[in-house]
Amino acid sequence: MKGHYIVIAESIIGSHRMDGSTSTDLTMYALTYLSRIEKINNEYLVRAELNDNKTFRAIIDEYVAYRQGGADVSVLVSFDLDENGEIMAEAMKDALIDAGVDPFDIFRVPLTESGYVAIKEFADTSKFKVYLWHQQRVMERLVSKGLPKMGLMKMSALLSLVKYRGRPFDIGGRPDVINPDGTSTATFIHNYLNTNDSEASKLDQHRFA
Repeated sequence: MKGHYIVIAESIIGSHRMDGSTSTDLTMYALTYLSRIEKINNEYLVRAELNDNKTFRAIIDEYVAYRQGGADVSVLVSFDLDENGEIMAEAMKDALIDAGVDPFDIFRVPLTESGYVAIKEFADTSKFKVYLWHQQRVMERLVSKGLPKMGLMKMSALLSLVKYRGRPFDIGGRPDVINPDGTSTATFIHNYLNTNDSEASKLDQHRFA
């Protein structure tokens, strides 16, 4: 049976592109998108609206065409090997399955600094999805207050700059700046988002003063 590979990466330029001398029958697609985390019955799910995406539709059409032609088709989800790449990979896998792609035809073949690596399991993104879900809620609250939208890392950096402006910011000499045994950012954000408006205002006075 003839084999065909469909490679989905964040880019097909430079190191992302396969060696032109290869005789492998493959097609490469470049696709990036925003993913959203939903919380359903204490389960965090990653979503991406891909059904109306022209590139995604082209991928599905090609998969179906090759399968109907009797080819053995493998879809290689080759987003970068980092947090965002793993989240996009999970969203892509779910979207492909929802569109009718056989789960056994989907493989995670991420791109690293050394090139594409061998097939690996799709990553466990459960903890990162919790973080992203909290971040989404923070952004929604910022927008509702008429404030600029920003992520938790940027917010934390700005808070540190404001808190320690005019003073030395030496982690080595000031161990109290970072307390590894203290309350985590995710825990604080969770508590912050679940307070009522009056309590949140009190926290604002302390955190944003």
